Amino acid sequence: MIDLPSNVKYILDKLNENGYEAYIVGGCVRDSIMGITPHDWDITTSAEPMDIKAFFKHTYDTGIKHGTITVLMDKVGYEVTTYRVDGIYEDNRRPKEVFFTRNLKDDLIRRDFTMNAIAYNEKDGFVDLFGGREDIDNKIIRGVGCPADRFDEDALRMLRAVRFSSQLGFDIEEETFEAVKDKAGLIKNISKERIREEFLKLINGKFVGRIPLLWESGLLGFVSSDADAMARAYGKEITEEITAANSNGYARLIIFLERMGHKKAETFMKELKFDNKTMKSVISVISNNVISDIENAYAVKKKLNIMGTQNFELLLEVKEAQGKDVSGIRDLYESVIKNEECFMIKDLKINGNILMENGLASGKEIGLKLNTLLDEVMKDPSLNKEDKLLLMAAEIKL
Repeated sequence: MIDLPSNVKYILDKLNENGYEAYIVGGCVRDSIMGITPHDWDITTSAEPMDIKAFFKHTYDTGIKHGTITVLMDKVGYEVTTYRVDGIYEDNRRPKEVFFTRNLKDDLIRRDFTMNAIAYNEKDGFVDLFGGREDIDNKIIRGVGCPADRFDEDALRMLRAVRFSSQLGFDIEEETFEAVKDKAGLIKNISKERIREEFLKLINGKFVGRIPLLWESGLLGFVSSDADAMARAYGKEITEEITAANSNGYARLIIFLERMGHKKAETFMKELKFDNKTMKSVISVISNNVISDIENAYAVKKKLNIMGTQNFELLLEVKEAQGKDVSGIRDLYESVIKNEECFMIKDLKINGNILMENGLASGKEIGLKLNTLLDEVMKDPSLNKEDKLLLMAAEIKL
């Protein structure tokens, strides 16, 4: 039995009361079987979209052309989709048209993997036509029916197979994996945004040690030849390091990209349309990844001036995952922060206006003098007082 949320039960019951079949389906069933609390609850039904809209007060058309209506209850959306048979796939992503059906089997057979092709309601229990529960028990990812056909329909499913392996710790069944290798080139037809989202879920998976599947399958080569060459050369090291890294944040992404160098890493991220904030942070760490010269507080502050605190902390996190002892550097860093030592121009007890008011600089001289003063203050924090800085500024010859 699955403990259904009250709103989900209400939607199922409402559809049943009006003479229609209705089940929860897909990932929510899989997760419930595995003892994982689902994030979303998807519902499949024999009712057509206009009928669904008539039964519930608050709905919106998520994808009415493909049979999906979102029912809004207590500010939470529940996707309710009509049983359907997909027409011809012309772009390896979505069918050109869909046909509604009253047969649940027709709907389940078009789904990606057996573990996601299980339906459930309290009246009928599990409707498992393709051995999905057995595959979940055996931790197997298996394509529904002919796996190659499923990947022809939607090429993103190949990357999802690798992503599920990383998230769930499941093995990809042999025929399914062979189909991935045979069809890997089709991933080029998938939008970069969708590839990026699957890739991020993959590298942040609980079982990310399975990441070699990404290049062993051939998929990575069709996403980025540079990343593929790097991964095949350093796969063992990358796998070990990425497994040791925290999955929250950018550390695993940096470890994956670092050996490409910052220029190729930036190209990879631009091609997959990463946001600017992520790119700037990742490239900052990769560009400043040398820590062997950090032997004192001054060196720490020089790095902080270039990178900022968040990226510096990320650098240390990455180095720890790579097996480096950064305890000494971390102690120096924590001391700098605790003592509020200056490492940015904005934290100097003097600014450009004060320099001009005292006739000590103008124009480009202002920035040059402030940077010179900052460097001295980073060496000796006691100098960060306005009177001392004014005296020093007067002595600087440009």
